[in-house]
Amino acid sequence: MENNLDWKKRNDAIESDPRYIACRNESRQIAEKGRESQAELYRSVRKVGQLLRLFDAGVEILSRTEDITPEESEVLKKYTTDCGECWRGNWDLATDLQMELGVMQCEIVNKQKRTVQELKRATEIAWQKTVVVRETINAELDEKEEKEKAAKTEKEPTNG
Repeated sequence: MENNLDWKKRNDAIESDPRYIACRNESRQIAEKGRESQAELYRSVRKVGQLLRLFDAGVEILSRTEDITPEESEVLKKYTTDCGECWRGNWDLATDLQMELGVMQCEIVNKQKRTVQELKRATEIAWQKTVVVRETINAELDEKEEKEKAAKTEKEPTNG
């Protein structure tokens, strides 16, 4: 039981040390940034999917309006003030813009992926730093205990 109390006392001393607290907090902050960046990456990937579906819809409309008859062109002009050729040109431009947006979004995803990877590495480094600080404090406590034992042994009278 005394061994468990010693361990708890030692653990409490380590966890209350300002160096350990600072490292642990830094590690937690970096890990939180990593989780936030990962969530943002997922949202950005979903945007790519949405843009691709939008592009597919635009291409479908383009394929349907390839051969607009003069009668259909008149109906379009009546309801949209654009002739069939203008209507098709607008959809063609729209699909080009959608493709460009998709490419831009993919570039954003790539940058976010790199950020997430960097934060994962930084989290690992911060965690390793926390472990090293914990081991250092533990070694300092061992050294302190050894000195106290040595001092106590010197003070005790020798039988002889």
